[in-house]
Amino acid sequence: MKQSDVFLQTEGDAFYERNRDKLREPDPVQEVIACLQLPERPSVLEVGCGDGWRLKALRQKYDALCFGIDASAEAIKRCDSSIGNVIVWQGRAGGIVVEDGTGVLFPHSIDLVIYGFVLYVCDREDLFTIAAECDRVLRDGGFVVIHDFCATYPYRRPYKHKEGLFSYHQDYSRLWLGHPAYREIMRKPCDDGVEVIVLHKNVSGAYPLWEEK
Repeated sequence: MKQSDVFLQTEGDAFYERNRDKLREPDPVQEVIACLQLPERPSVLEVGCGDGWRLKALRQKYDALCFGIDASAEAIKRCDSSIGNVIVWQGRAGGIVVEDGTGVLFPHSIDLVIYGFVLYVCDREDLFTIAAECDRVLRDGGFVVIHDFCATYPYRRPYKHKEGLFSYHQDYSRLWLGHPAYREIMRKPCDDGVEVIVLHKNVSGAYPLWEEK
């Protein structure tokens, strides 16, 4: 069974119960977002949104239109339904399939994609799909914020909360940085080998026109 299936069925809820009060304040993700040049009323997608606490804060601060996806059905159920402009659903990091109200699946319309401490437990065979889904929904000029374990070389550890699962450590920004449209603009070290990395997407500037001399 894939790790994503285990998280969708049971471990996502267990993770939420263990951590729902631990990752909130101070929030290094919101600290780096405050340094970005976001448009007015930005659209935000958070993968690993929990009960939407960060999206609620971003909506209040930036009047943002917010979307969130999380493996925990319990977390999604506890998202405050009174929060305007916040839409959340249960799902996988590699499957951003909710409609945006127009019948189109986020066609390069998101200004900011956040990976909220989720990539380290994703299935390794899904990593390229995850990066591709992000690129599909992120507009040119948008930002990717990755909050996760970061290591100079990739390795795995047994996931201590569930036998048979693993915690994978690597520099996840490299999934995007192989594409010339993406560049790293910020990196904030946190505790215990965790970092917040910000990438900027610039397709229009990635391929300058070659001029014969």
